[in-house]
Amino acid sequence: MNVVYFAHSYRKEDNFLVKFFGELIQSQGLVLTIDPPSQKVNAARLERHLNCTDGMVAVLSWREDGVSDHIYFEISLCLRARKPLLVFIEDNIDTKKFPSRILQRRFSRGYLPREIKEHKHAIQSLKSYMGATPLPKYQPSQKKRACLLIGLSILHKSARETVIGIIKKRNYSVLQINETTDHIFQKQNVNEIISLANLAICFVDSKSYVSNYLLGAIRIAMVPTILLTTNSSYSYDLNIPKEYQPRLIKTEDLFLLKKIINTEINLYEDNIVDIEDKETLESYIKLLFKFSSASGKYDSGTYNIFARELNMRDNYVISGGQTGSVGPVSYTHLRAHET
Repeated sequence: MNVVYFAHSYRKEDNFLVKFFGELIQSQGLVLTIDPPSQKVNAARLERHLNCTDGMVAVLSWREDGVSDHIYFEISLCLRARKPLLVFIEDNIDTKKFPSRILQRRFSRGYLPREIKEHKHAIQSLKSYMGATPLPKYQPSQKKRACLLIGLSILHKSARETVIGIIKKRNYSVLQINETTDHIFQKQNVNEIISLANLAICFVDSKSYVSNYLLGAIRIAMVPTILLTTNSSYSYDLNIPKEYQPRLIKTEDLFLLKKIINTEINLYEDNIVDIEDKETLESYIKLLFKFSSASGKYDSGTYNIFARELNMRDNYVISGGQTGSVGPVSYTHLRAHET
C-alpha cells in the first residue's frame, strides 16, 4: 500500500479542506502520513518523515498574508528527493514559484463537490505512477544507526569532544571523514559512509572543501541533516522559515551546546503519524477543529495531544484552560510550527 506525506494548512478556516482532501485521498487507497502541529520543528524531522513515504500530496490554500512558506518548503524537499508529487492549489493563488512540470490541480472552496472527478483523477494519476507495490530501500544497513559529523574542525577541542560525546550517549555510531582528504569525490569509501548515515550534523561555517562537498552530497542523498552555525551574523534566507535553517550555537557554552543539539535530535526522532482508516482521519479532523487557531500557531503540548490521541488513543481533557492527557503513557512535549 502506498503511503503519502500529506502537507496542509493547520489554520482553523482550512480544516474543511483537510477533511475533504484527506477523505478523497483515502478513498483512492492511499495511507496518509502527517506531521502533527507542534511548537518546534526542524528540517531533519521533515526529511526523515519524507524518506518514509512513497510520495507527497500538498494542499496550498489562500490566506491574506500569503501562502505558507512551510508548505513551500515541504514541497521543495519533495522535489529534492525526486519523489512523486501532487499539489492541489486554490484557484486565487499565483503560482510563479512552481515549476510547470509538477502534477497539480486547481480547486475552488465553494465548488469542491463539483470538482471531485478531476481531483480523483489527479490522485489516481499519482497512485498509478507510484505503482501498486513501491520498491523498498535496496539492501538497508544491518549496522547500528549512525550519525555523520561534518565541519567539526571549526570547533575547539572541548566542543568537538562534547558533540561526539552527545552522539555516542544517544547510541549512534560516529561517522567522520578527514577534512584534509584529497579528491574526496573519487573515494569509494566516502559514498559508503554517506549511505550508512541515518542522520548528519553539519557546522556550516567550515570553509573546508571536504565539508562543503559532504554537505552537498548528503543534501542530494536526502540524509536528514541538522544544520548549525557559530556565526551570529549568519545570512538567513527570508523566503525560508528560520526553523529550517542553521541553529545558532555558542561553542564557549558547552551546557547550551548540549541542550541545542539534544533538542534538535529529539525533533528529528519525533514520531510521525499514519492515518490508515477513516476513523483515524475523523479523529484527526476533530482535533484540528478543537485546537487549531486562526494564525496556525500552537501552544506547548499540542504535538503531544495529536500524537498520543492518534497513535495511542489516550483521552485528552481540557480543564480550567489547561490541556492534559489521561492514560498510562501520557506526558507533555513542547513542539510546533505554523503552517
